[in-house]
Amino acid sequence: MKKNYLIIGSGVASISAAKAIRDADKDGNISIYGEEASLPYSRIKLSKNLMNDLNNDKILLKKPQWYEENNIKVFDNIRISSIDIKDNLIVTSEGEKIPYYKLLITTGANNRSLPIPGNNKKGVFTLRDIMDANNIRTYLEGRNNVVHIGGGIQGLETAWTLHTSGKKVSIIEIGDRLMAKQLDKKASLILKNKIEESGVNLFLNTTIDEVLGSEKVEGIAVNKNKILPCDSIIYSIGITPNIEIIRNTEIKVNKGIIVNDNMETSVNGIYAAGDVAELQGAIEGLWTKAMDQGKVSGSNMAGNNIKYKKAVPITMLNGFNISLLSIGDVNEGSYDDSIEEEINHKYIKIFIKNNKVVGAISIGDVTYSQVFKTSIEKEVSLDGINLKNISIKNFILEIKNRLKS
Repeated sequence: MKKNYLIIGSGVASISAAKAIRDADKDGNISIYGEEASLPYSRIKLSKNLMNDLNNDKILLKKPQWYEENNIKVFDNIRISSIDIKDNLIVTSEGEKIPYYKLLITTGANNRSLPIPGNNKKGVFTLRDIMDANNIRTYLEGRNNVVHIGGGIQGLETAWTLHTSGKKVSIIEIGDRLMAKQLDKKASLILKNKIEESGVNLFLNTTIDEVLGSEKVEGIAVNKNKILPCDSIIYSIGITPNIEIIRNTEIKVNKGIIVNDNMETSVNGIYAAGDVAELQGAIEGLWTKAMDQGKVSGSNMAGNNIKYKKAVPITMLNGFNISLLSIGDVNEGSYDDSIEEEINHKYIKIFIKNNKVVGAISIGDVTYSQVFKTSIEKEVSLDGINLKNISIKNFILEIKNRLKS
């Protein structure tokens, strides 16, 4: 009898899991259930292609033919309302009960709502799915003054896309600098200057008091006494894991669904991956990590015993006339030495701890990303390198040589 592998959610974690299951089990039934009326698609492309038609195959993670060739069924526009752990069933919102052999939860996360008065006015948006993108694009037709609340990577990509489409854009960030988790102070300042040079308004250390307007957005009040006129607002201020489906089950949950390093939950045979999964007290919330978690969970669902190893975090931004890379651990206090160069509008800083590379930031040149990533993963020793008198170029050459040996 064929085994039924069910996956709730239709993001990159679910596709990676489905592929891993099929690689290990050629005959089992694999079914993916998603709430959106679409095949699984790349959410990270939404902000980059916000002003383009997204209702096509270009943003799909896999073309329809791939599912046919691998005998993977995708059921779209279906909401799973509950899980019956006792009888190994999932239940749809229409009351249909579907049995499973192994179950994977990849329900992702929702964007945090904007906690200010007026957040329900017409013209206030967040960007999480294709429907959001289509609604934003439609509303912005004939409108030209957009405020984006939030200076994280998605917010910056969205702001750049809107700016290049001819909109007047302002970015509001409550913190005192941009991308504080991914950049040091100097890199944040370089990014700030590039944003302002491009013609985008940037407001740091800015608190938001209220969305102004009778029924639709006419402006936004900030810092108690300042009003910024605008005709639309988009916000991106963090995410909350979508854990409602397991509320009345025995599956343990904290901020997200708690999993072990096999990506298995506290209930045998049920796994979780991606933005909904919490491992060792952390929700990683990155595209590449969701992909890796999906692969591990799928492989283990099919009978393997693979441990998930936390991937090196990578953040890249191409916008505001710069290329930017942040990789590994670059937080203050997490390193004991560094190498830094700023030459010809390029800034590179390599972070070192215990005589090993733990992170890097590069602005203006991202060609070394793979070298940085591999050196961090392999924990290449820096013994014998005079860190005080070596250029970035020669340091990277030395790392490459050590990786070859």
